Order: sequence, then C-alpha cells, then structure tokens
Amino acid sequence: MLKANGIYNGKVIKIFKTYALIKVENITGIVHISEISDYLVKNINDILTIGSEYNFLLLSIKEKTYNFSFKRVNAKFLKRRDGMIPTVSGYSNLYKNTMNLIKK
Repeated sequence: MLKANGIYNGKVIKIFKTYALIKVENITGIVHISEISDYLVKNINDILTIGSEYNFLLLSIKEKTYNFSFKRVNAKFLKRRDGMIPTVSGYSNLYKNTMNLIKK
C-alpha cells in the first residue's frame, strides 16, 4: 500500500500536454507538469520518457487519485530559492580570484 510522502520507483506509461501517467506497483498516478521541474517545461517529453523508470514522491491521495512529484526527488530540477550556498572557505577564494583577474 502506498503512503503519502513516500518515494517510489515508477514507470512512465503515457505523456500528455500537462501531465504524465505513471505506474507504481499496481497503482496508476499522475505527475502534473508543475511537479516535473521548477524550470519552465514546455514539453514533458524533454525530461521524461515513456517506458523509463524514475523515482517519484507521492504527494497526496485524493479520491483514488495519486499525485506524484518528480522534481522533489531529483534535485537537478529544482531552483535554489535561498540564493548561493557558501563553501567551507566562505567566498574569500572567489573574491581573491576575482580581484586577481581584475588586476590583470
């Protein structure tokens, strides 16, 4: 039995303009285009392929409709909303290298 907030391996069985149908175990669910990527997706076929398997997060189960997310378990499809992530050395190396380039 599938539970919300679980990550499941699913197979893409059909792609429409605004969503994809996936099969997880014996359940058919949907992945809306807004849950494919935070970046603009004009064509779901550019990211998902029919017959391929991917990991999906089960967002909700409403009236026997299973809603999944692709982007939430595939980090490369998410934008960073909180800006840059500092490195161990902070930004000092970036600053030094930038200043050296400017001096040249």
